[in-house]
Amino acid sequence: MKTQRISLRSIVSSAALLIFCSVLAGWVRPELPTKTKPATSFSAQLQQVSVEINGVSHLVKNGETLRVVRGDRIKIIEGKLNDAGKKIEAINVIGFNSPKSRNGDDRKIEFSSFSFQRDWSENKQGDTFVAIASSGNETHGAVFFKVIEPELNFAVLDVNGREVVLRSGEPFVGASTDQVRVKRVVTNVADNDNVFVQMVPVKGRSGEYEMRFLREKHIFAKLPLKLEK
Repeated sequence: MKTQRISLRSIVSSAALLIFCSVLAGWVRPELPTKTKPATSFSAQLQQVSVEINGVSHLVKNGETLRVVRGDRIKIIEGKLNDAGKKIEAINVIGFNSPKSRNGDDRKIEFSSFSFQRDWSENKQGDTFVAIASSGNETHGAVFFKVIEPELNFAVLDVNGREVVLRSGEPFVGASTDQVRVKRVVTNVADNDNVFVQMVPVKGRSGEYEMRFLREKHIFAKLPLKLEK
């Protein structure tokens, strides 16, 4: 009889996969924060929602999650049911309050993902929010927004005509006579035109500065600079 050798690494990997699958299978998305009842007929169920993120169109299917970076501009355009002849009365973004909202309908209203209220997020974790499509007492379906934080990949400085690449948290040490300017910034934000840079002196420390990267006045990364005499 032939015997088969199985490495310990394979056993550990298989066990880890089994645990992961068990945890995944046991996870159930929390109930939608609505008093309306789910649509029972296929024709009345949500097929997809069209959404604009920073002016770029996306189609999100019922139950799917769209990733956005905190500070992105979001606009719900329209929803479509399986029966295209039927209309949706409202698509309500839970956790976003707007004076422009009409009877809980947030379609065609642009807002910043900074506007999401943590208490209305999934499990109050502050990162997953839901838009619910409904008509009367019937819920057609929902799509979700997963909010991730903006991150600095790297910044390119021009120092006396020479390029210096710095990653998040890396310090730059130069001379007080150096001419320093930010040439380029690369982040996980799709539109870096909405990213601003501030050079702020460190209080009580001569020649030390903090380069701050902001989105809508929110600081998401810092680089220390020291210009020595």
